[in-house]
Amino acid sequence: SGFLYYGITLSAGSISKEIHLNMFLMGIVEIPGYVAATYLSDTFGRKKTFIGLTCTAAVFCLISWGYPEKGGRLLFALVGKIFASGAFVIVWVWSPEMFPTSARSLTTAIGSQAARVGSILAPYVVVIMSEMTDEHGGNAPLPQPVFAAAALFCSIACLWLPETSDSDMS
Repeated sequence: SGFLYYGITLSAGSISKEIHLNMFLMGIVEIPGYVAATYLSDTFGRKKTFIGLTCTAAVFCLISWGYPEKGGRLLFALVGKIFASGAFVIVWVWSPEMFPTSARSLTTAIGSQAARVGSILAPYVVVIMSEMTDEHGGNAPLPQPVFAAAALFCSIACLWLPETSDSDMS
């Protein structure tokens, strides 16, 4: 989830030429993502919401990657960022709920460190993908397919995790 979240944010520079506008928009779209995630997780549960938001972010990453115009790429990346932001915020609620109170702070710290590994790797993927060229010497491919694949893998792995909504937290 951290890999997807930071990957979409950091690849904004390769989506459009106006990097400052991209970063502003990438920050402002987090607000609806947080609001939607809060409502959806209370309504449908943490697990379904996280998987749904992550898969939807992956789909928009792929749409952004395949769209021919830069303006459209930015739009679809922004929509994907809304869903990635929502999924990332669900992780901070859902992951501590999976463990007993006595181990909650330790397991939250371990989960946070795992998210940081993803956020450390994301810039390298963006840089490596931006340095690549296709066989004709054309533009570098966008890193969105890598982030989408990681998001889909994460969603599949989460199918085995428990639902914690409306459960006893003692």
